Amino acid sequence: MRVAARAAAAVVAAGWCLAAVAGGADDAPAWREHATDHFRVLFVGEPAAAATSAGTAAERHYSRIATELGLSRPGQSWRWDRRVVIRLYPSEDAFRAATRAPEWAVGRASARLQEIACWAGQAGWEESVLPHEITHLMLRAYLGQEPDPPAWFVEGVTQWMEPDRRAAADEAGRWVLREGRSVPAEQLNGMAARDLADPVAATAFYRQAVSLVGFLFRHGGSERFGRLLRQVRDGKTMEAALRFTYPETLRSMKDLETRWAKELE
Repeated sequence: MRVAARAAAAVVAAGWCLAAVAGGADDAPAWREHATDHFRVLFVGEPAAAATSAGTAAERHYSRIATELGLSRPGQSWRWDRRVVIRLYPSEDAFRAATRAPEWAVGRASARLQEIACWAGQAGWEESVLPHEITHLMLRAYLGQEPDPPAWFVEGVTQWMEPDRRAAADEAGRWVLREGRSVPAEQLNGMAARDLADPVAATAFYRQAVSLVGFLFRHGGSERFGRLLRQVRDGKTMEAALRFTYPETLRSMKDLETRWAKELE
């Protein structure tokens, strides 16, 4: 999915180009490109202003997320020919055909490709899908490839970086508890994306995840949450990372589940 070298050089010089993307007939028509310091926004057709807006929003979220989570910025690994691609498909159908994303997914991030995929025209996507998927890539760059942190933790953090999801996190948790859809603590750490094929189960899982992460942020703030991230990065299990970071109150996943539920009563 790389643009030709000549087209890439034109982007560096002028910010815009009309570039052919390597691949088969499914890649037609050609993608237009807008480049910022850390991102390349690829889109089809007009308006070009949408790509400019997306690039500006992406840079803003990039700085904010790094600051709030205490992450070291990917730096040069996200510069020049290693910029992260934001690929805006022209429609939801085109997005799903290309990515094979499940029905409930509204975006997708690939650490291997350094690419975020979504479709143009989603209402409010710059403040929802975009920070969510940027956080996915930044967490992967910070935490490394192995071992994989629990899915609830990653998805909770990525949602917490979405302003609207953050504001609604407590109510999301109350809904999960009220509907009897809370996943028990002993099962949470073992759940993976493949367990979320059912849209209702996926909704409940994501709501519980962001509510749990919100609870952790409130009980210690960004500094302590950054310490938790470092423990996970260094290979500790989630329970061990919780014990190290919150030794007075959260010595197990069960403690987290119990205190979270009680706070939302």
